[in-house]
Amino acid sequence: MRQSRTMFAFHFGPVPARGTADCTIRSYLDMCIYGTLFRRNKEAAFSNYRLWESAGFVIAYAYSTHLCARMKLYVMLAVLVLGVAGYIVVEILHKRKALRKKKLAEDPKAAAAAAAELARQNKTEETDDEKDDLDDDIIITHL
Repeated sequence: MRQSRTMFAFHFGPVPARGTADCTIRSYLDMCIYGTLFRRNKEAAFSNYRLWESAGFVIAYAYSTHLCARMKLYVMLAVLVLGVAGYIVVEILHKRKALRKKKLAEDPKAAAAAAAELARQNKTEETDDEKDDLDDDIIITHL
């Protein structure tokens, strides 16, 4: 019995859609989130991301034969909720840091007071990672 074109599209249509969605999500994670949060340590951030991604694959493979499908779904749901909660916390902390830097940039007296407080506590001042001349030293020798 030959399959019709609609059945062919039904079976093989979602594959390119899933690949496109996976590519988009990975690009967003890699370039946007890690590139923004870890401007000076991009290589370490990307390698750390890949390490934990691989560890997740290994853990999922290890318990795949010991748990039924229902329990696997519960584990995946728990990991998803934990990941979304972690993302929300990171976004909140990043937004607070940006607002604090903006407030210090607008008020020189507050900036001086914050610098004096940091000096009193023997802490270093947070610098803007965008003002990094490491990128200026990189020379592309081949393509």
